[in-house]
Amino acid sequence: MKISQILISILFLVFFHGNDGIGQEVYFSFDYALFRDPGGESILEVYYSVPQKLLKYEKTSSGFEAAIKVDVKITSKLDGAEIASNVYRSPSIVRDTADKNSMQNLVGQVNYFLKPGTYSLTIKGSDFANEEKFDLFETDFIAAGNSGGLLEISDIELSSSITKSDNTTSTFYKNTLEVIPIPSGLFGKNMADMQFYLEFYELTAANVGDKYSIRYSVLNLNRDTLNSVVKNFTTKATSKADYGKFKVDTLPSGSFVLSAAVIGSDGAVKAEQEKKFYVFTKSSTAVEQNKSDGFLTSEYAAMPIEQVDDEFEKMEYVLSDKQSDYYEELKTPEDKRKFIYNFWKARDDKPGTPALESKIAYFKRVNEANQRFEESFKEGWKSDRGRIFVLYGKPDDIERYPFETSTKSYEIWKYDAVEGGGECDFVELQPMTGVYWLVNSTFRGELQNQNWREQLNPK
Repeated sequence: MKISQILISILFLVFFHGNDGIGQEVYFSFDYALFRDPGGESILEVYYSVPQKLLKYEKTSSGFEAAIKVDVKITSKLDGAEIASNVYRSPSIVRDTADKNSMQNLVGQVNYFLKPGTYSLTIKGSDFANEEKFDLFETDFIAAGNSGGLLEISDIELSSSITKSDNTTSTFYKNTLEVIPIPSGLFGKNMADMQFYLEFYELTAANVGDKYSIRYSVLNLNRDTLNSVVKNFTTKATSKADYGKFKVDTLPSGSFVLSAAVIGSDGAVKAEQEKKFYVFTKSSTAVEQNKSDGFLTSEYAAMPIEQVDDEFEKMEYVLSDKQSDYYEELKTPEDKRKFIYNFWKARDDKPGTPALESKIAYFKRVNEANQRFEESFKEGWKSDRGRIFVLYGKPDDIERYPFETSTKSYEIWKYDAVEGGGECDFVELQPMTGVYWLVNSTFRGELQNQNWREQLNPK
């Protein structure tokens, strides 16, 4: 493993108020993408961003200065070996903290070259002036390396800006382009265009024929195609870097999917890749605005009923049986929209703002659970670890114990502030499946089993 030395601690100011109007529940945003290195290794690109306005600034002779701290750790899933452990300090210097134009998002990127294998990635971001306030991102991923001649598509990198460039020393440079990542995946408002970058490998005649097409589509959660574009190519180079954009500021607030598909000369889809992104718009032009009615000016006023039902499904951890039954009996989409809106409005942490902060925080945890705890045929939020994460938030500490001859893999999650302190214990009951079951918790209403360690015996 080696770190690209030119990609350390370089930040970019993005002139997009990605968190304005949504509250300050979002602190750091993290994302990553995997690309192939010509030498056979995989390139892991780690992206992070934070609003400058959330940092603690101190007066200096040249203005005001703050700094962020980003810890990146990569471990092997095979044997638990530490592949990389790095701490990056990146300063933020502004002339005046009262100047909104100088308080934009800071975006950073670091790259790692990895041999083929399965890894765990942990990213922790904090303010150097207050390291107790931090955000944590954890996920597992596979670095495939060379595919052995099979057609493959890299991960999709979402971007706020893609421009032609010859600045090869830039953090964000690749393949004659400067690609500025947007780790939050959040568009709309002042970011009308959802831009993206990706790479294609093994575009051979054997894989795609003498010509091929690449189809990009924007889908809603019901898998309906909202927009699509097709590019046609003649088979020449075996690898290709491509980029594009969709205008998304006319979409309603919600979750969407960007799909990329390679279609061979025979008309068949040969490979596909997807990336979820989010749109937040302050109001909808499809509904007459009425400032005296919070519902009419909310995202729910014109939200597709499929998205409303999807939100309802993901709210099962916070809905009572009576509330769920009531929702199921509602006859019209309008009534369902109002029910979900009123549920979150009643739990709004900041009733003086138009945003529903509690709702935003809840679904942020749902989305993060999907990224971190996806299991075979099961979305991350539906897994045991995902449910605990959604209900109680990020644990203050996680003790991980990989599989050994004497014990199964297990994790101990510790919380300092929930019910005065407690823990949740998860065990991979069937080794090598990656499925962890909650076997014990000290929290009220959760499974309790003081003898849970008896289940660690692999025999």
